[in-house]
Formats: sequence, C-alpha cells, structure tokens
Amino acid sequence: MKLVLAISFFMVFACDNVVKIDEEGLVETDGIQTFYRKIGSGPILVVVHGGPGLDHSYMLPHWEILSKKFTLIFYDQRGTGKTSSKVDSSLISMNQFVEDLEALRTGLNLSKINLIGHSWGGLLAMNYALRYSENINKIILANSIGPSYDDLNSFVYMRNESFTEEDVEIQKTIMAKSGFVTGDREVITSLLQEIFKVYFDEPSNLQKLNLTISKNTAKNIFKINGLMLKELVAYNIQNKLQNLKIPSLVIHGENDLITLESSKKILQSLVNARLEIIKNCGHFPAIEQPEQFSKIVSTFLLHE
Repeated sequence: MKLVLAISFFMVFACDNVVKIDEEGLVETDGIQTFYRKIGSGPILVVVHGGPGLDHSYMLPHWEILSKKFTLIFYDQRGTGKTSSKVDSSLISMNQFVEDLEALRTGLNLSKINLIGHSWGGLLAMNYALRYSENINKIILANSIGPSYDDLNSFVYMRNESFTEEDVEIQKTIMAKSGFVTGDREVITSLLQEIFKVYFDEPSNLQKLNLTISKNTAKNIFKINGLMLKELVAYNIQNKLQNLKIPSLVIHGENDLITLESSKKILQSLVNARLEIIKNCGHFPAIEQPEQFSKIVSTFLLHE
C-alpha cells in the first residue's frame, strides 16, 4: 500500500476571508487508486457516499457546510468518480468496499476517525464498524439503508410506488437508448434525474442536486448497483450491530423513502445510539435542511 504523491492544493477565499485548503490525491492499494478530497479544518470526518455506483460529487457543494468545523475527507468508491477498478463480481463486494475504506484510513495515516455514511454509504459504514470498530470515535448514519434486506426491499418498493405512470414511461424510454448500455454520461444523468425526483420532500430541490457525474461513474453505476443488489439478497446484520458500543447517531428525513421503522431498527440494534428526525426533509438533508443537518452533526461530534 502506498500514497501516490499526485496531490493538488487549491485555496478558496470565502466571504469572511478565511482560507480553505482543498487537498486531492490518490491512495493505491490492491491494484486500484482510490481518489480522495480533503477540505476544511478541525476533527477528521470521513464521508462515505451513497450508491452503490455513485461517486462523492453529488454531495458537493452542500456538504461543505460541515467543513467550517471539520476536516472532511470524501472519496470515490471503487469503479466510480476518479477511482479506478474493473467491475466484476470478484472486485465489487461489501468486503472489498470495507477494505478500501480501511486502506484509505491507513494510507492517509489516520488514527481513530469519525465516520458518516449517507444512504448506501450508511450500510457500508455499519459493515466497516463491525470489522474495524477500534478505528472509529463516533459514527453517523444519515438516511441510511437499514440493517436487513427487508429494509432495502421496503425502500425500493416505496421508491417505485412513488413514480407515476408517466415517470415509468420516461425511464423506459431513456433505458431503451443505446447510450444507456454504453454508459453515455448525458443519458445516464437524465435517468438519474428522473429517478431522484421522488427523493425530495420539496420536488423543486432536485435542481440543487449535483449530478455532474464522471465518465467512469456513468459507465459503471448500474453495473456496480446490480452486482451489489445480487450480493445483498437476504443480508441481515441487525443482531451483529448489538456488539457495537461506538457512540452512534441515526439521522432520518421525515419524508424519506427510507421508512422511520427502518431507521428505528438501526437505533434499536445499537447499544449507544440516538435518533434525530429532520422535518420537511427527504433523502438529502444537506440540500433540504443544511443548517439543521450541520447543527445535528456538529453537536453530536463536538459536544456529546
């Protein structure tokens, strides 16, 4: 394992004249190069993006609000964004994603970290914690997929039921294009926009979601998603979570497609956890309720 010294620094002058340093680089391990981006200052907070198959770009700029108090480390999971990887069943797995996260931690010479996972990233973060709990100070599960396949299935059902007949026809039309099979970025982006339109409490907030995905993400997103859905059939880590004693926070959007019952299952499984429900919020709290989201995260990490 080694850190590739292809690192760039960008200074951004905010309105209050505070300089924010943006550091980017690659951590090489097991034949792939994992891209990371570091912004802000303060305690380390490693951010695990959703998907599976997305990259971290959808989180920006909205998650930057946390960089006022924390050093945020974003990274692209294998096969997405600027992170290299072939995409097949031997290389795309929960085990591999967990090991990639650990390789990032060691490659950046981090000791104990605070960890936050969003959506699919929450499930990945839980699995990382089950294997490497000694490396975590606190963990936050924001709008996380639940601890069992029943929860994932419920989420998919709720999403599909939210689509109108017109929505379904539009999606079918997009998927019938040759660019869907080849991973054309414009075609894949248009499909994602159609899918994510039901993820918000206020539908117009879809316009704020950054879907400028990379060519790599466009090519691999649905391949990775499909491989992981096959692996996750019948998964259940609910009982295993009872072994974790890490201070934990579960964040739930009041009108998320992920049900409150699913979030409560995570809460009830963890020994040292509490739940925060954000009103007037769907699946993307950093977009729909950024100030409240930032306050909840900051209070948990800095004052509890």
